[in-house]
Amino acid sequence: FIDIERAKKTFGIEDYVASLSHIRRGAEKFIDEVLMNSRISSEKFVNLSQYEKIKLSQCENILPNRTVQLLDMIRDCGNYAVHKGHADKENTQKLLESIQNEIHNWISNNN
Repeated sequence: FIDIERAKKTFGIEDYVASLSHIRRGAEKFIDEVLMNSRISSEKFVNLSQYEKIKLSQCENILPNRTVQLLDMIRDCGNYAVHKGHADKENTQKLLESIQNEIHNWISNNN
């Protein structure tokens, strides 16, 4: 949640690159949490890349396809923003709102 709050703050000051970076880190922590709470042994995913963790969650049917697609989009957009130094307001806002909703839904369904 800390990364999501940071994303909101940097979005508020119109630093969309920083906001996407925080969104991406929040999404990384989210997929780690999802995998740790699954039936999969941590040895199977602890050394995987973000892309591989997302694909593992898809192959194991741990998350719905829309969530997998969102996580992959966040990964791609976050990488682009950080490496190219560019992000736009509309896409950043959409991704921020979407990941907040997914995290909230997952917590509601798993607690």
